[in-house]
Amino acid sequence: MKRSLFLLTLFVFISCKEENLSKTQIVKKAHRVHADFGEIIPESIDGGIKCSSYGYGCVRGFTGMVHGLEVIFVEFKSQKDARNEAIRLDQYYGHNWLFDDVADEPVLEAFFKKHFSASRPLKKIKEKNKKKQAPSKSVK
Repeated sequence: MKRSLFLLTLFVFISCKEENLSKTQIVKKAHRVHADFGEIIPESIDGGIKCSSYGYGCVRGFTGMVHGLEVIFVEFKSQKDARNEAIRLDQYYGHNWLFDDVADEPVLEAFFKKHFSASRPLKKIKEKNKKKQAPSKSVK
């Protein structure tokens, strides 16, 4: 009985664990859903995306072209780290990736929401706080 309970708990823990995606998985998925997706190669070895521009947990970044628009893809160690940076920058994240320069670009927002289950957490937080601060209407 104890063993069954342990195995059930282990199964639930593993199935609830966040799914981190590698760069290869992100690029393959982007190609699969948008045939014209391309990674932009930096002009010099010192060029490209630097983790020093991003918060804790940054692993690496690269620039990609989606619907003719440049997007910065930044990999983080965890979904929590990517979410925290998305809040700080008011951008989108999905899994353990931050998608920078997506906010307020309707084509990109739709693309990342649909294909990467991306969300913009700061926007949701602001909307939630706005609802809390709105004066309640009393009926007399």
